[in-house]
Amino acid sequence: MSAHPTDPDLDPGPGTTPLEVWLSAADPARDATLRGLVEGRALVTSLSLEELRRRLETEACPAAIVVDGDEVDATDLVEAAGGAAVLVIGAADAPAGLVEPWTDVAPADVPVEEVALRLARVLKGRQQRLELARTTDTLAHTSHQLERFVYTASHDLKEPLRAITGFSRLLVTRHADQLEDQARTYLDFVTDGAERLGRMINALQTFSVLSRHEVSTAEVSLSSVVEELLVDLDTDGVELTIGDLPTVRSDRTLVTEVVRVLLDNALRYRADGSQDGSPHEVTVEARSAPESWTLDVIDSGIGVAPNDHERIFDMFARLHTREAYAGQGIGLAVARMAAGRLGGRIEVDSGLGEGSTFRVTVPVVA
Repeated sequence: MSAHPTDPDLDPGPGTTPLEVWLSAADPARDATLRGLVEGRALVTSLSLEELRRRLETEACPAAIVVDGDEVDATDLVEAAGGAAVLVIGAADAPAGLVEPWTDVAPADVPVEEVALRLARVLKGRQQRLELARTTDTLAHTSHQLERFVYTASHDLKEPLRAITGFSRLLVTRHADQLEDQARTYLDFVTDGAERLGRMINALQTFSVLSRHEVSTAEVSLSSVVEELLVDLDTDGVELTIGDLPTVRSDRTLVTEVVRVLLDNALRYRADGSQDGSPHEVTVEARSAPESWTLDVIDSGIGVAPNDHERIFDMFARLHTREAYAGQGIGLAVARMAAGRLGGRIEVDSGLGEGSTFRVTVPVVA
């Protein structure tokens, strides 16, 4: 018997050649009919249900398993089949959880032509899963290599930078009387550039270290985190309001870095009016919910245009000159990465001249 006239593509995907199918049909006539669906395009092995179960326990799974029987537990069969595409016809149960694209359950009276279409569909789902797994592995390997490169490069660059900065300063301090004003100006440019590059390398190292940080869970007092951070931040001319911040279960290192970046940005990006002595307002609030906790850092600063809301989280993204606002353009990228490692996210609500609210939402850890 030939397959359905549409001749569905029974492609098992890479790694299985030829296509191998284990077939278990209680009725010999039904077995022969099902075999005809893939005749010439697959290596079909007919097995009793008992033999099929034994093979699943002792042998590597094939590309596909087709079972035609009234007393089959489809859920158990799929669990035992591992990575195979599974098509069960006339299952004894009605497994609501069998929704993966490489599994399918058909009624006992399904037309045999439709079986071929369903088999092709689950094989395609299996192939997509294999391709996704390979892509995920490749991305994980690439990410790991990039992390190693950033860490190694940033570490190795520090020594020559220290030499450039140190010898430039020595020239200025020990040979000032031999240098013209223009030469001293040039050396100041060299020193400033080296120091700026050093700060950028330190930020990259922070990104690399946090991306490799082994996440742990403990009680973290958000109040104590904010209090410790404010010791080293510039709060002059700022009207600071700290709400009643809860204690949460999370990773203190990652939480601290997220809060540090958001606090630093909120304190630094002040509107022009605040430069004339009017207070710059920064508020920190937090709240807990059954499934997540949220931290808001709110400021009355310069704000961010809506079309830049995503751009500010890009590495090295800067919306202003260094003369106007110091920074490396890395902080928010680090904060978003750290929040992501906690399973959370950062969002911004802002407009130009309207201040900003940065909201961090992190799922509750049991």
